[in-house]
Amino acid sequence: MANPGTAANDPIFWLHHAEIDHLWKVWLAQGGGRMNPLSDAVWKTTTFSSYDIDTGNIVSKSAQDVLDTVAQLNYRYDNDPDPSSPSPPAPRIEVQTQFPPTPPEELAVSMEKRIELSGETVHTQLNISPETNAKISHLLEDKEFKHAIVLNLEIDNVRDSSGMHYEIYANLPATEKPARDTIYYVGNLGLFLSRSAETTLRFDLTRSIRVMSDKKAWDGGQLTITFVPCGLLKQENREPLPLRQGVRATIERVTLVAR
Repeated sequence: MANPGTAANDPIFWLHHAEIDHLWKVWLAQGGGRMNPLSDAVWKTTTFSSYDIDTGNIVSKSAQDVLDTVAQLNYRYDNDPDPSSPSPPAPRIEVQTQFPPTPPEELAVSMEKRIELSGETVHTQLNISPETNAKISHLLEDKEFKHAIVLNLEIDNVRDSSGMHYEIYANLPATEKPARDTIYYVGNLGLFLSRSAETTLRFDLTRSIRVMSDKKAWDGGQLTITFVPCGLLKQENREPLPLRQGVRATIERVTLVAR
């Protein structure tokens, strides 16, 4: 599942994507402006090729060919409304403003350029000025809008996406062992991306900063991000297999932004 080239060989892959499609349909059905991006010609018409499981022949389809599960794909979900029954009135959706109508504001940038992710633990530091720390405190205390403090990872070059991911920690003390049940754990960075991909992955640090502040583990002067490599496990005893050496991906830029 961690390798784009082999993920579809795992039966869980199909269950996972079927449920993602189901949840998307449920989300669209709520109305309130929810819709597919049909005005985006690239999204709508770009074709993808795969093998027909019945004939073994290569077939190509675009997003616009698979939008209607009943008319185009000949199936419906168990909780789809019965087409023979009258349609119930659409629920009224109260749209609430989650973020202020302003573009993200950059708060801090990593000191290192071109962070290479390999089989070794890597750290990068973002210095936070007193003015920026005061702004973070203000955003977290703002009752009018729901703000977020977001960590952006700009990934430029994925060289090997197989069998490895990275646990991300914020301000993990040097004396503490990395563990996902600590207050420093932020999330996982997977490399399930095309090798030519240039993308930005985002992690919400709002709750992490709040918890660290409550635990006196946040001084507001520096943010250290730690990337801990994690590989495959042995099937028989769940012990970790040795990590393969070599650079897996390059992070061109790490930033902290406010929304």
